[in-house]
Amino acid sequence: MGRWRLRDLAVDAVRNVTGTPARSLLLGVVAAGVVGGLVFTELAFTQSLLDFQASFAAKGGHVVVASNDDGLPAARCAALAATPGIAAAAVEPGVPVETNVAPGTLFQTGTFTAGGLGLFTAGTQPEVADVADRWILAAAAADELGLEPGMWLSIDGESRRVGAVVDTEDRNPQIARWILTIAPPVGDVTQCWVEYAPGAQSGRIELLDTIFADTGDNLVVRPWIRLDEFARNPTQELAGRPQRNAWVAAGLLLAALWWLATWFRRAHIGLYRAVGTSPTALLILGFVEAALPLIVGAAAGTLWATAAWAAGSGGFPDPDQARIAVRAAASTLLVALVAAPLLWPLTGRGSVAQQLKDR
Repeated sequence: MGRWRLRDLAVDAVRNVTGTPARSLLLGVVAAGVVGGLVFTELAFTQSLLDFQASFAAKGGHVVVASNDDGLPAARCAALAATPGIAAAAVEPGVPVETNVAPGTLFQTGTFTAGGLGLFTAGTQPEVADVADRWILAAAAADELGLEPGMWLSIDGESRRVGAVVDTEDRNPQIARWILTIAPPVGDVTQCWVEYAPGAQSGRIELLDTIFADTGDNLVVRPWIRLDEFARNPTQELAGRPQRNAWVAAGLLLAALWWLATWFRRAHIGLYRAVGTSPTALLILGFVEAALPLIVGAAAGTLWATAAWAAGSGGFPDPDQARIAVRAAASTLLVALVAAPLLWPLTGRGSVAQQLKDR
């Protein structure tokens, strides 16, 4: 590095940055805009994928249904809920009935095990103690009958209070007009509903095929909702998003801006060379001068974009979103910091006399 010490290079570079506030501010503002725009784009894109996944899960996207008209062991189905990451409910349709509230109008009846309270209910699920030995009305049936929890309902002479009204429209609209009761896991049922944790992406159908393999040839195991019905694959969308490699272009854009500023400082570089500054020292000077406004600008842009996105969305990014956004910002900054200082030693390869004439 010639006669320069590393500390002296750093101090001189800082003085150059603070001595030209307009240039430093311009580079910082551009860095904030470029990095902030990329961070905001990543946050908005990943949020759309998270919203889709939440909607997919709410509709029962992770539910697999095993059905067999010959019967499935209810106890075996209910026991699946003991496995971590699995919720299960054994379901058995009943017979159509009339009620004392609406004579002449038939409503379907059915039973399910306690796991169905969480598996079929959108929102807050009722407690088992609140619905034991009581009717559970699906929302459409409750609206049609004009009943609310706590009111009495008589079916075929059997009177019970309404324990809960559950909204099954998202998870199982087929039972929207059903009058349900909780049943113990005994005997056989015709359906076993199983919901897996979102992380379980393979072996879901095979597990139920294996568990109920001895129930006969009429066994059918299928996903409740197929992903192609939604025509989207979040994993593929994330991997193929348009801005996936935008950090390269963004970093080179910031480097090009610094190269432009460096080109107009040829005489300044010539003065450094005239006092014996080596190419390595010039590289360090260029790096420190570029790093200060770029790092400050990129950090400000990231914070601004995150705050703007949070204000618009009403929430904060989750860890995965933040990781993707920060990685994009850091990658952009890294490309810029690697490429930006290179013009200093390259410019220093010219004639010192010619560079000094450019003042």
